[in-house]
Amino acid sequence: MIGKPPDSTVKSGNERFTANGKPLNLSLLGFWQWAYSELLNNTQRGILAEYLVKEALGVDYDYRVNWTDYDLTSTNGLKIEVKSASYLQSWQQKRLSAIRFDISAKSSWNEEDGRGSNKNRSSDIYIFCLLKEKDRDKVNPLNLDQWEFLVIRTKDLDENCGEQQTIGLNRLLRLNPTVARYDQLYATVSEISKDFGQLSVPSSPNPWI
Repeated sequence: MIGKPPDSTVKSGNERFTANGKPLNLSLLGFWQWAYSELLNNTQRGILAEYLVKEALGVDYDYRVNWTDYDLTSTNGLKIEVKSASYLQSWQQKRLSAIRFDISAKSSWNEEDGRGSNKNRSSDIYIFCLLKEKDRDKVNPLNLDQWEFLVIRTKDLDENCGEQQTIGLNRLLRLNPTVARYDQLYATVSEISKDFGQLSVPSSPNPWI
């Protein structure tokens, strides 16, 4: 054992890189702008989707952790997996992308043993986040009116999809997920949480909703 990793802290973006004990004209904000400005990119869009769900549900995470068995835990303990897809991509396209979401089972992780050999879907629910705009001149991942959220219990995926790795949009819709706009997502998840014996919070944490 080499000890626990150092505690991370939320960064402001003003932090400077250093060399030879001196700060350089290189900031963390500059790195963020370079690395994460392309929000249509599959990786960035997936992280953005997690952030949108976190904010809609009032999840109190200081920063994202990417090695856990599921993406988020709601304030009432609901384990949530977040997946995203988009018709439009950051590269040149001849046609719109077919919508498919990853639903593959994953190995569990713990601090003592790392990844285990048994694979399952560890969450209570999945939230599939679809950036539904099909016009490249209009698409804007920051416009929440362009997103649609499909919420389904993980047990429904287990019962209907088994070891299936991905699921297409039409197949997913046949499983009757709850489809919600961003301003409906908190109420939707709150209602579903009752199925797990967890009390829903009476009001949204977001004052603009």
